[in-house]
Amino acid sequence: WTVRMGVGGFQDLARPLPWLVLAVVALPWYGLCYARNGGVFLEEFLWKHHFARFATGALEHNQPIWFFLPVLAGALLPWPPLAAMLDRDGLWRDRRGFFLASWAVVTLLFFSLSQDKLPGYILPALPAAAALAGIALAGKRAAPAALPICAAMLALMPVAAAILPEALETGFTAAVRQARFTTLPLVAVAILAAGVWWAERTGRRRVAVAAVALAAVAAFALIKQSSFPAIERQAGARTLWQKARQYDKLCLGEVRRHQAYGLHYYAGRKLPDCEVELQPYRIQKGEVVFDIGH
Repeated sequence: WTVRMGVGGFQDLARPLPWLVLAVVALPWYGLCYARNGGVFLEEFLWKHHFARFATGALEHNQPIWFFLPVLAGALLPWPPLAAMLDRDGLWRDRRGFFLASWAVVTLLFFSLSQDKLPGYILPALPAAAALAGIALAGKRAAPAALPICAAMLALMPVAAAILPEALETGFTAAVRQARFTTLPLVAVAILAAGVWWAERTGRRRVAVAAVALAAVAAFALIKQSSFPAIERQAGARTLWQKARQYDKLCLGEVRRHQAYGLHYYAGRKLPDCEVELQPYRIQKGEVVFDIGH
């Protein structure tokens, strides 16, 4: 972006007010964390989880360089085909559009170069990508295939709802092998895609967009209704803490790391590790058990 803007872009980077706002927002948190934890905070948070994670793959979340392409497409469902409707020459001429494109593409490239990759890393690119999709829809460029394909991609939503809990448990590749398409959703999506194609061909783009958007909202509601409770029971900490909160003396046994963080949060304190400080009740594998050995 700065190269595109020339000298004025570099002058913008030197303006003190944005840097002051950044400091006011961020520095108190960094200062408090350092005051409480000392040098281990700098070592663990800054070095290990930023530089080492990026350059060396220290946390064993190694993924191929193309990993974020399907992640970004999945996060934007059902709208990725709208990229075909963008006026790329117009993006270069329009400073605002070019800024959004720079934001999305550079974020994608930067995190693709990281050795460690997790799906959440790409979240900063989504607002810009969504805005670019809006620019594509607001343009006059005819693309009779793009919106029907968006509608057709909604056929993936029932499959996603079915396999999402399994994907989080055993991995995406293993879960996909269990994926099955059923007839009724495919017929409904085919009818929707045909209607969207007709609306786009007859100049009724708002009708076409509204149809896809409403169907997408319904599809995401299906995922929330059918998958999220299973995900919460399987990977969340809130339901597990609701079982455990009635016991005063607790320790953590075999618990996933992210669940341990969540349990500390809901407990309002750091629960001890059973290997270090044995307690009468042990949280282990999604259950609270009485420790006979205690």
